[in-house]
Amino acid sequence: MDVDNRTADVAAKPLRLLVVEDLPQDAEIVVREIRRGGFDVTWKRVETAEAMRTALREKTWDIIVCDYQMPKFNGLAAIALLKETGIDIPMIIVSGAIGEETAADCMRYGAHDYIMKGNLPRLVPAIERELMDAESRRERKRYENEIKELGLRNQRILNAAGDGIYGLNSGGQIAFINPAAAKMLGYDNQELIGKGSHDTFHHTRSDGSAFKGEDCPIYKSFKNGIAHYQDSDIFIRKDGTAIPIEYTSSPIVESGKMIGGVVSFRDITERKRVEEEIKKYSAELTEKNEELRAMAQQLWQAAKLATMGELSASIAHELNNPLATISMRTESLLTKTQQDSPMWREMKIIEQEVERMATLIANLLQFSRRSQPQKSTVDIREEIEKALELIYYHLRKRSIVIWREFAKEAPCIHADRQQLRQLFLNLFTNASDAMPRGGTLTVRVYTQGSGVRDQETGVTPIPKGEAFVIIEVADTGTGIPPEILPKVTDPFYTTKPEGEGTGLGLAICRRIVQEHNGTFDLTSEGIPGKGTTARISLPVTNGMNAAELK
Repeated sequence: MDVDNRTADVAAKPLRLLVVEDLPQDAEIVVREIRRGGFDVTWKRVETAEAMRTALREKTWDIIVCDYQMPKFNGLAAIALLKETGIDIPMIIVSGAIGEETAADCMRYGAHDYIMKGNLPRLVPAIERELMDAESRRERKRYENEIKELGLRNQRILNAAGDGIYGLNSGGQIAFINPAAAKMLGYDNQELIGKGSHDTFHHTRSDGSAFKGEDCPIYKSFKNGIAHYQDSDIFIRKDGTAIPIEYTSSPIVESGKMIGGVVSFRDITERKRVEEEIKKYSAELTEKNEELRAMAQQLWQAAKLATMGELSASIAHELNNPLATISMRTESLLTKTQQDSPMWREMKIIEQEVERMATLIANLLQFSRRSQPQKSTVDIREEIEKALELIYYHLRKRSIVIWREFAKEAPCIHADRQQLRQLFLNLFTNASDAMPRGGTLTVRVYTQGSGVRDQETGVTPIPKGEAFVIIEVADTGTGIPPEILPKVTDPFYTTKPEGEGTGLGLAICRRIVQEHNGTFDLTSEGIPGKGTTARISLPVTNGMNAAELK
């Protein structure tokens, strides 16, 4: 028979009691004993396995008091049934006749305590102890479940994170790694567990040099117990390629002892690409700004030189009149003086110097005069001599020796005399500037027929089947560094100090040669003393060089 009673003692501690007992009076005795211990008891008696199973299913119990031997049931079977349900409820065996061996079996199978019916005063303390133990087990279970849930939640977070994350134990081996990290490194997750991160993928610096584990910033971070951020580094993938990364390493400290660490890292390939583009565009912008500044300065200098050219032409015109007067007076005095007279020799020197001055002024006027190209038959050697005469005293003042290597026969070409003279004057002036302490200026003129010039010289090939007049101007100056040699013929590019050059000289030379359908090349090793050679080729046959002047 089942009994369900409840006490009304509101001050007592509530207790939900399931009594497994075939004798109602024995069950009542147990309940009274528990009430005397200060519990407000809600209880139910069962005496069969089915009744116990139903009671456990329908209601929650705090403790079970079970007789060991009953007609239709027994204590060991009750223990087994409770285990089968998986419910954690303390069970105390209370029996009138049970040996120590049987009691030990009950404890071994899962009973929490056993009490003889003749010693019921032990029951309440046993219940209180078991209730406390049960609560501790439930708290521990809740804690374990929370830890488990937290672990699952953290694992889900790690799995979903886009950044690479891995954890290290105190020995530096990988204890866990999320899928993003493994994927970035080219491994499966389990491949890296237990391996050292330094030896596996962090053994090389960004410059390609190897470094030891003790020098690794991640290792130092864990050793010193201080978090470390690195904005640029590399990890080595499984296939040996490098991946640029930024990372943060954080030590894990427990009870003052470092037990491991966590490293989170991010692939910064895209960031590096953007940084390089920004750096490139910034450099280009700086270069363009510098070019604009230089161009403004050089344009100002060019304008100043143009004004000086006009002034020079004006001065030359003004000098012609007194020179003409001096020339006529000298000629008149010479006719009245005997040739063996000392005065005649002095006046003859004056006449020669006046003629030289007149020639210089004529060349200056021709050079400064701006006009449309005038095609005529030109002997290159004569134009070179006129240009050398114009700059002769400037070269002599700088202790520059002139060597002429002219072919005995050189065909005339159709060209603009004024432009050629400007071409040669620019080249001679540049050569002079390259030899501030003196040197040798060599000018060569020769004819080159059909064939192709050796490519190793870096000189433009001569088209096969054509004849050219070749002019070479070589100096023994400082030379032009190879890295800037391709730029020196660009307009406004100069290596001279600010205010001393316009950057237009060689650009004008190249334009003049191109307008004559020729080629213009510069060669230099950039070695002081070996200087620079300018090579000009102008076509001779079929009036090719005049085509652009018509």
